[in-house]
Parts: sequence; structure tokens; C-alpha cells
Amino acid sequence: MKHLLTPLAFAATFSLQAQTFTTWTTADGLPTNDIRDLALALNGLWLATDAGVVRQLGITFTTYTTASHPGLASDDVYAIAVVANGDVWVGTDFGASRWDGFVWTTFTTADGLSDNEVKNIKQAPNGDIWFATINGATRYSGSTFTAFGSPSIPFGGTTHVSFASNGDVLLSGGLGGVIIYNGSTFTAITTANGLLSNRVRSIAVDAQQNKWVGTADGISVLDAGNAHVADHENVFILPPPDELNPISDMLVDNWGRIWAGVRGLSRNRRWSKFIC
Repeated sequence: MKHLLTPLAFAATFSLQAQTFTTWTTADGLPTNDIRDLALALNGLWLATDAGVVRQLGITFTTYTTASHPGLASDDVYAIAVVANGDVWVGTDFGASRWDGFVWTTFTTADGLSDNEVKNIKQAPNGDIWFATINGATRYSGSTFTAFGSPSIPFGGTTHVSFASNGDVLLSGGLGGVIIYNGSTFTAITTANGLLSNRVRSIAVDAQQNKWVGTADGISVLDAGNAHVADHENVFILPPPDELNPISDMLVDNWGRIWAGVRGLSRNRRWSKFIC
């Protein structure tokens, strides 16, 4: 399924007139137009696609597939991250694979992953690498995988990983709300605590350590102490009957603006910005 990314503003004061957008498609060398995730490296951009891993250098695209690089777990790639030492990690339905600049190496439940379906990968400020999986979450520290699952992480696994400045790991629960790991214990914040929905897809943390939680029913906001303080149920106005605002992604840019990816029932993904 193809996704259309459209920049849309929450506030009338926001303008895109000074911005330039360049689009690359299969006509420019991409193996597919289905891009699932992006990761920026010092010397280029890495793309997770349904037809392999793509590295972009300038206007040149290099594609890594299981045919050209058998160490890659799958060509159907959902998540990608470039970590501090330059390694590239990708998540698939068949495990996580690492590119060290020479070869791809795949890791699975046999190596300690909580599940082979890896939905998101992020590196923590302390250097640990976290994997959100359909059956929990996994921490990779040094060369050791530590898997976390039930009952610490409720049924539904996790879909995304974020971090707070105090070191807390913020996990987006597929069905379990916001799951916070403080290094020793897990705490869940759910609809019982005010969340719009327990189906969480992404969490963004702003400079004040507010957590912007993207859920299936809109955005909930937690303050620095993780108390529920606000909701935004209609971040993008859709015509009836497509009035729900399922959020697919959240981020905070360098200017402190909050961006939300809104997946409408038309199956197009729309990006909106909230100026706070």
C-alpha cells in the first residue's frame, strides 16, 4: 500500500511557501515507492522499504536485498535506525539485521529477541539499542539481548520506542497504552489514567518533557511527571464519516514544534503540525 505524505498546518500562521520539496520514486532508482521508515546518517539517508534496504547518497540509490546480501533477514523491511558507531539496524517480520559496513547479520529469538516481528528500533542516550516487537520489547546492551514480555509488557507488544531525559524508556503499547521502563520496573499508563486509547503508535517528548502520545483515537498529552493533562481528538478535520484521527507517528522538530502523522480512513497518511 502506497502512502501519500502531505504537509498540513494546525495554525494559520504556518506557511510552506519558503519550503522546497523534492520527490524520488522508482523512476529515479528506488526499488519501490513504499517507504516505511527513514534514518539519517552522516553521509547519507537510509530507507526501509518493502523491496529491501536502500541507501541514498546524493542522487544515487543502492539497494540491499536478500539476493545480493543473504545475511539480511527479509526484503520486507519495516524499521531502520543508524546508531552511534555507524551500524545500520533494520527490523523485519523475520528478525533484526545489522549492517556493519561490510555484511548483514541477522538476529532472532534464538539470539534473545522477544519476537522476530520487529516494529521499531531506537538507540537510547546511554548507547543501548531497543527493539519494539509484536510480543514485547528487547534491549541490546554491549553484545547481550534482554527480552521483556508479559506481564511487564501487556498483550499486544510494542510499536515504537522513545526516551525521556531522565533515562526512562517510553514504549508505545500495541494494546497496552504507554509503558514506561525506569531501568528496574515497568509502569503502564492507559485509558484508566486518561489516555484516549490504549492503542499507541508513537510518543514524542518535547523540551519540557511533556509526552505527546499518538493513539488510535487522537493525541493525549502527559506532563513531565507522566500525568495526563490534555487530549487532541481532531488534529486534522476530516469530512463525515471519516472523522476519526488515528495517529501513525509523532515527532518534535528542532524548533519545538509538534508534528503528527494522521492516517485517515482514505488510507492516505497526512502530516499536521501543532504550534505550542
